[in-house]
Amino acid sequence: MTITVTMPKKPTEHSEFAENARNYIKALRDNAGGAKPFFELVHDREPVKNESITFNNQINRGNYSAELVGMLVDKLNLESVTLGELYKGYKSKLIQQPEQQLIEQSNK
Repeated sequence: MTITVTMPKKPTEHSEFAENARNYIKALRDNAGGAKPFFELVHDREPVKNESITFNNQINRGNYSAELVGMLVDKLNLESVTLGELYKGYKSKLIQQPEQQLIEQSNK
């Protein structure tokens, strides 16, 4: 008797939520000036070796852990961004005026 075990397929029925979150975070990265400045803003330090590339790849993949989302909320002062804005793609102050928000964050 042979037992075959297969991994469950990744759910794709509601992939628009991940895509909206990915677009939101990628817009934050782009408005920060790219992968390396975004890494520095989030981690409060210069990247070592290829850390900014690894972090950028994580941002591009977009299936964010609660730990990453929490860190972004903390480091980028995203407390006023709702889950709807992140996952449903609602327009927010941060996306509409990202330069000013990021400038204010870096001055703190």
